[in-house]
Amino acid sequence: MMVKSILFLFISLLVQMQSSSFADEIKPYICGLASGYPPYQFKDKDNKIAGLDVDIIRLVFQAAEKQLQLQQMDWDDAIATLRFTPNLDCIAGMEKNSIREKFFDFTSPYYSRKIVIFALRSSHNITKIEDLIGHKITGDKHSSVEFFLEKNNLRKKIRIKSTKSKELSMRLLQSGEFVAMIAPKAVGLYLAKELHVDIKIIAEMEVGSPVSIAVKKGNIELLAILENALQALMEKGEIIKGVGKWLNMDQDSAFITPEDSHKYLFVDHSEI
Repeated sequence: MMVKSILFLFISLLVQMQSSSFADEIKPYICGLASGYPPYQFKDKDNKIAGLDVDIIRLVFQAAEKQLQLQQMDWDDAIATLRFTPNLDCIAGMEKNSIREKFFDFTSPYYSRKIVIFALRSSHNITKIEDLIGHKITGDKHSSVEFFLEKNNLRKKIRIKSTKSKELSMRLLQSGEFVAMIAPKAVGLYLAKELHVDIKIIAEMEVGSPVSIAVKKGNIELLAILENALQALMEKGEIIKGVGKWLNMDQDSAFITPEDSHKYLFVDHSEI
C-alpha cells in the first residue's frame, strides 16, 4: 500500500513539474505601447490596438516564434514599468538616444521618425525656434529636440512639459495653453486632421530620430531573439513593407543606418 502511495505521489509531482515547464514555455512576452500616438501606436475606431509599431512588433515575435502580449498605457508609465518593474519585457517603437541607452538595451533601428515643432497657423509671432523663448511647449522627455536645445543653449529658456498622449498635447496646443508642440511629423499631421486643428511647422530635423525595440538593460537573451528576427524580416523586405503601409516614406519617415542616429540637425522653416 505504501509503495502505491509513494508511486502515486511521484507521478503527481512529475505531472506538476511537466505542467509547470509547459506553462513556462508558452508564457508570452509582454510588450508595452503608448496610447494616443497615431499612426504609430493608438486605438482604432473599434477600440483595438493598432499602428505601425504594433504591426512591426507582431511581425518580429511571429518570426521569432514567440508568444506576445501587448499592453497599452501612457508613455511615461511604459518607460517606468520597463525600467523599474518585472511587468514588461519590452517596449515597441521607442526612439533610441544616448540618454535612454543608459537604462535600456535596443535592437538595431529599423526606421526613423521625422521630428518637428508645430505651432498654430494663427500664431503669427511664433515662426522660428527662438520665438519659443519664455513660453511653454509640449514634448517627450529625452527627445532629440531637447538635445538640440541644450546644444544651442536654449533648453533652460524654453519650458517643455510632457503630457499623457500626443492627442492631449494637440488639444492643449489648440486651446492656447501651449504655444508649440514637439512631435513626429506623421503624428502631428494625423492628429491635426482628426481634430481639425490648423497647424504649421516651424522647425524640422534633417535626420530622423531612430526607432528600435527596447528591452530591460542586460536582457541579452531577449535582445538576441528580437534582433535575429528583425534582421531576417529586414532581409525579406517585410519591414519596409510594414512601414510603407502606414507612412509616406519621402515625407514622414526613412530607413537609416545606426551611424546616422547621432545626427540631430534642424532646418528652420521660418522663411518657408
